[in-house]
Amino acid sequence: MQSIVTTTEDIETQRLGRAIGETFTGGEILLLIGSLGAGKTKLTQGIAYGLDVKEYTKSPSFVLVNEYLGRVPLIHMDLYRIEHPKEVLLLGLDDYISDSSVVVVEWGDKGRPEFPSDHLTINIKVISEDVRQLVFDSWGVSSDLSLKRIMERWDSLDASGG
Repeated sequence: MQSIVTTTEDIETQRLGRAIGETFTGGEILLLIGSLGAGKTKLTQGIAYGLDVKEYTKSPSFVLVNEYLGRVPLIHMDLYRIEHPKEVLLLGLDDYISDSSVVVVEWGDKGRPEFPSDHLTINIKVISEDVRQLVFDSWGVSSDLSLKRIMERWDSLDASGG
């Protein structure tokens, strides 16, 4: 488990997301957990920037899944509206998970049992209006490597002020 604190949702949380996206090469599954307004979509927007997605990334609360083209395709899911984990399978989950795309899931805890066991989770805790604590957990060998790359990238940005 690793933890990072951001002090501005619009700037620093998004910058962290960009750092995460820059490390992704395809095959990563990231489940985002946090209350309404915690910053899950802001983090995802940053990840999209890091994947060189040119489109504006918005929360797919009503359509449940959005696909974006970038250096690596981004599959952005939002499970806020599902009531049972098995509903994730109705979204065609198997069609989206591949070694050539990145899957980011808002409200990922709602469908976690249906995702592959090797994945990352980020639990976003609201500390105050602007301050967030992001707690990272990796659940498998590939995810352990992804988390290591993320932390190295963030540390290098943090040290350079970038």
